[in-house]
Amino acid sequence: MVRFARVFVWVLAAAVVAAPLSAVVYTVKLKSGATFETRYEPEDASWDKEKVVFLDEVGNTIALARADVDSIESDVAAKGYGAMIDNTTIALGWAPNDAAEPQAAPSGGAEAAAAMQQQAPVNQEQFVEPDQLQGIPGTWISYPSAAPPQAAPAPMPMPAPPPSGVEK
Repeated sequence: MVRFARVFVWVLAAAVVAAPLSAVVYTVKLKSGATFETRYEPEDASWDKEKVVFLDEVGNTIALARADVDSIESDVAAKGYGAMIDNTTIALGWAPNDAAEPQAAPSGGAEAAAAMQQQAPVNQEQFVEPDQLQGIPGTWISYPSAAPPQAAPAPMPMPAPPPSGVEK
């Protein structure tokens, strides 16, 4: 009995750990209003490019005419978690250097190139003489522009010297 309880606890723990690792679910919506759910992304049929093939939730292979399919949506994208890269990879969030299209050039490409050419080159050699150092370019440092000027603190008066112990 103890062994059965121990095995049951391990199986339950494995199920709890594996539950979040479930794959993405695609929802295939038809124009008639019916829906199918599949764990694999629907793809074109090898025998006819006008057909879509996928496995439904019980494992049956289904081929439908592309004209009958209204939309195919993944639950990851529908819930706003990110974009699916492949069956095992999800791109989470947005990065500033992400282009809307892979072939699209980043905006402001000509202006950014002109600005880079105007900057003076920075010497980053490892071994240089102290008089050849350039330091950090001033354009890399931002100074607060809205801060009020700071007043210099008032000088403190010098304390009086202690009286000497000798009397005249």
